[in-house]
Amino acid sequence: MLITLRRTLYTANGTIGRIDIDGKEICRSIEPNRGWGTYREWSGQKSEKGCIPQGWYGVTISESPKFGRELPILMDVPGFDGIRIHAGNTYKHTAGCILPGELCMPENYYREKENAVPTVFESRKREGELTKIIKSALKKGEYVYIRITEETN
Repeated sequence: MLITLRRTLYTANGTIGRIDIDGKEICRSIEPNRGWGTYREWSGQKSEKGCIPQGWYGVTISESPKFGRELPILMDVPGFDGIRIHAGNTYKHTAGCILPGELCMPENYYREKENAVPTVFESRKREGELTKIIKSALKKGEYVYIRITEETN
């Protein structure tokens, strides 16, 4: 199974993306901003590294000690440990992980409003759906990969 995360917009307050599974859009996503930036000094962002590098990563399910439930985890991400797909609403809820959900405002709103904070809702629901789909594929013996790419401004 192939999960694709296409990063569609970088802002000072997070990265917006689209998550597809085998070519079908499942939901949107929020990640930290890319790269290093002085905004991190005043924003309270947890991750100094920003979002993870583009590329292909294996995905499996494991118990998260932090969240106390089974969650998808990306394997062998250079420079990062414990990158998961988990619920959250803004960049403040991630230290590099991928937050699935639905955008609260149209993407163009975040493109036009310099200080807007990209936000998703229904994140716990989307996390559950993704976890279930990935578990099902793994149970059938399928390999699960995520491809992270850019389709940005």
